[in-house]
Amino acid sequence: GRGIPGVKLEVLDKEGRPVPVGETGEIVASGENITRGYYLDPQATADTFKGGALWTGDIARMDEDGYIFVVDRLKDFLKPSGHRIASKQIEDVIVQLPDIVEAAVIGTPDDVLGEAAKAFVVLRRGSTLDAAGVLQHCKARLPQYALPREVVMLKTMPKNASGKLDKLSLKRL
Repeated sequence: GRGIPGVKLEVLDKEGRPVPVGETGEIVASGENITRGYYLDPQATADTFKGGALWTGDIARMDEDGYIFVVDRLKDFLKPSGHRIASKQIEDVIVQLPDIVEAAVIGTPDDVLGEAAKAFVVLRRGSTLDAAGVLQHCKARLPQYALPREVVMLKTMPKNASGKLDKLSLKRL
């Protein structure tokens, strides 16, 4: 979508330059109703607010009409073998399987890759799909470095108080 009236939204690269249409960058918000920082937390303020603008941590792309499409969170990127891939890209491939109700991918330390994808999935009731079936599906659709090293089947995904997926809980599993 677009920002609300009075808020300027941009999709910028790490140096603060607008990214070309269709390419990804971080959403940066500025305007009268954007806070100027975090209360009593100068370090978090310095990390998040630059030049009076809020660097949201949301990775997005913008189309020709100025509509912004969120792709992932900045902290949800994996870097296996020096490649950068959004966990959402892997999740989107996994949920193409009709037996998958929900999927989440996190990065885990890996001796060979540096970091590897670990997938958590919730299957529809009565499904006989197993981890090997998920991996076979991924192999046909993802580059080798992005393939999950492990697939964990869960009955439900952990959620936070607002009902959003809690990836920190997944990292602790």
